[in-house]
Amino acid sequence: MTTRKYRSAVMLIQSILEELIKAKNEGMVKTQIYKNVGIKTVIGEKYIEQLVSAGYINVLEEPWGKERIRMRVHITPKGEQRFTWFMQLSDELEM
Repeated sequence: MTTRKYRSAVMLIQSILEELIKAKNEGMVKTQIYKNVGIKTVIGEKYIEQLVSAGYINVLEEPWGKERIRMRVHITPKGEQRFTWFMQLSDELEM
């Protein structure tokens, strides 16, 4: 039997922000974030909503094909600042 390692909310938020920092100004499509962080869509949507409400990220619609749209996520300056704080906390607490 394998044991699962559960990540705290702070660790998941840190991982999402880290992916967006790597993407720089291009941002990322939501599904790519979920894949890279290793979370299910339902969980990812919950965290995306929280991060938007906190002002850490922006989600913008963009055309995709003729009749479809997709959601591209960008980190805000506030999100970059909070990521730095999360990293400092992780280092200090040896997480």
